[in-house]
This record gives sequence, structure tokens and C-alpha cells, in this order.
Amino acid sequence: MRERFTAQAGKVLRHGADLDTVALAHHAGYPAEIPDKIRVRRRYLHAERGEDWIESLDDTDGIAIWQGGDDFPQDYRDYRSSSAVRTGPVGHCEAEPFDAGPFVRFAVDWSNRHLGTAAPR
Repeated sequence: MRERFTAQAGKVLRHGADLDTVALAHHAGYPAEIPDKIRVRRRYLHAERGEDWIESLDDTDGIAIWQGGDDFPQDYRDYRSSSAVRTGPVGHCEAEPFDAGPFVRFAVDWSNRHLGTAAPR
């Protein structure tokens, strides 16, 4: 999904959402070169087919132990501070449109520098 969305120049519009709710930041954790990614196995119940177990990165509080806490809001904060994100009011909320591809590349690089093998230990 992420690859197709970014390859087709997908756009994201954040509208009054919390900083840790950028789904693309969570997807960027998969290609990032991070040792010891925190994984989780979750049980889902489907009305049609019953129980299903899904393994994924644990994005509850970040996918790796990081001295700054939850990394997801911070990588978006850093991206938002660049000129790549415009902000402005829409109704009573702050709106933030940006391009998906450049953000994912930024988030992967950010994760590699702060959480990955390139991170200071």
C-alpha cells in the first residue's frame, strides 16, 4: 500500500490530528535499518472467519527503544519544521498538507539516524 501510494505521488492532509497519528511514519519503520525492532503479535476476531493473529511492529510507543521516548511524533515534528509542510487553518483546526513520498524518505532516514545502526550508542 505504502509503495503504491508514494510512487503515485500521494498527498496527505492532516486536519487537527495528534502528532503521532501519521500512518506513513509507522509504515516507514519497516524499511528502516533498525536493530531490535519491537514486534508484537495481536489477536483479531472476524465475524466471517473467526480468529486471526497478525504480527507487526509494535507502534504503541515507538518501534525501538529511544532516549527521546516515542519516536513517531518526533520524526513528524522534525519534518513539519522544514518547508515541506504548509500549515493553515481550516475551520477550527490546523491543516497540514504534504507529499507522501518525500515524507516517507525523510522518516526512514530519520529512523536510521536516530534509532538505527547509524544512531549514536
